[in-house]
Amino acid sequence: PVLPVTTRFVSKRTIFWIPVLGQAMAVAGFIPIDRQDRASAIRSLSRATETIRGGASVILFPEGTRSRDGRLAKFKRGAFHLALEAGVPVVPVAISGTFHVVKPRSIVVRPGPVEVTFLPPIDVADYAGDLEGLMAKVRSEIASRLPAHEFPET
Repeated sequence: PVLPVTTRFVSKRTIFWIPVLGQAMAVAGFIPIDRQDRASAIRSLSRATETIRGGASVILFPEGTRSRDGRLAKFKRGAFHLALEAGVPVVPVAISGTFHVVKPRSIVVRPGPVEVTFLPPIDVADYAGDLEGLMAKVRSEIASRLPAHEFPET
């Protein structure tokens, strides 16, 4: 398997409202996050930290939401706070091609190639107290595996 059996996702709370899917995610131990409520989001990240300490892997999408133009968007800080707090390595994952397969806010899936690249883990001990440095390193690693049309405009 590509991912450990004990992998959990952090997903926006509204996804848990979808009948059957939301129930399955809750039963599987996925972690809802309310991005509109900072205190609630912090509690969700604390829950994710405990999940990691319990031996599970947790997947977060550092952009926080789907890119509206298919380019790599700015990262939010939560995933990196979590990694530093839990003291676990970050495994950058570059995902390319999803913009053309499923447009943001759509449920229509079109045929097309999607490439998922798991990159070497980054030891957070090298970034103790340097959240911005960790974010920059992960972003750089992911960007290095994306085609030019998926880079952010500078």
